[in-house]
Amino acid sequence: MGVKYHNAIGVARSYTEAAKWWFKAAKQGHTRSMYEFGDCCKYGLGVEQDQAKASEWSAKALKLARPAAEKGDAESQTVLGLLYYSGNTVPKDVAEAVAQGR
Repeated sequence: MGVKYHNAIGVARSYTEAAKWWFKAAKQGHTRSMYEFGDCCKYGLGVEQDQAKASEWSAKALKLARPAAEKGDAESQTVLGLLYYSGNTVPKDVAEAVAQGR
């Protein structure tokens, strides 16, 4: 639902609704949603801008995604790639971001 509201897919765009759904999924351990909710916090999309919360959620995503990515989980590899590409929680490294997709 977060993707649908963020990208206006079949619904009116609402960053507030997107953030709400990503937060719900993040609390249940969905790493991509942790990353996305962290971005909402970082940029103030649908929630109050809060760099500390952004870092907190990105760190949680990194902690859970890394072991799964190393075992070949595609969704976790995507999350790691996004973290490296954006420089959230880890130093920005485009080459490492691309490498996560292999």
